[in-house]
Amino acid sequence: IRRFREDLEAALRRDPLVARSCSKVAIQSRLKTPPSAFKKMLKSAKQRSQLFDIVGVRVIVTHRATDPASVEDRSAEGDSEEQCIQRVYRVVASMSGGWSEDRQRFKDYVTSPKPSGYQSVHTSLRHNETGIFIEVQIRSERMHRVAEFGSAAHSNYKALLLGSPTTD
Repeated sequence: IRRFREDLEAALRRDPLVARSCSKVAIQSRLKTPPSAFKKMLKSAKQRSQLFDIVGVRVIVTHRATDPASVEDRSAEGDSEEQCIQRVYRVVASMSGGWSEDRQRFKDYVTSPKPSGYQSVHTSLRHNETGIFIEVQIRSERMHRVAEFGSAAHSNYKALLLGSPTTD
């Protein structure tokens, strides 16, 4: 994961279009725990080799026009939050170093949000030598707040499944 993150950070820093529309890019990573992977295998009747989210990376972007810390003239940028995300996605999808995108795993929840309000772009990259998949999620800070703490938060989703109300 560390090597992938370093390669991704370097690729994003080199891209002038990402720098123009995104004032900050934060990268988080996680490794699904064995119990969580096992539970998912049982629930979905899949083998471990059919799980594409064992390793996950989340890229959270701050759109330059929404960043109060950005001192540049934001009125001239003309980029939307979605364009910022699409630029980061383009860099992710073109990662070199032996990675190739699995286009069948691409999901655009920014253009078509989930009913809960969840928005993010998801894709999976496969390492050509090892066959390891990394699921990559790309979202803005605003979208991340909704996903973590708002209407699309995992705790709200679980509460709906279990039939218990959430507290605000």
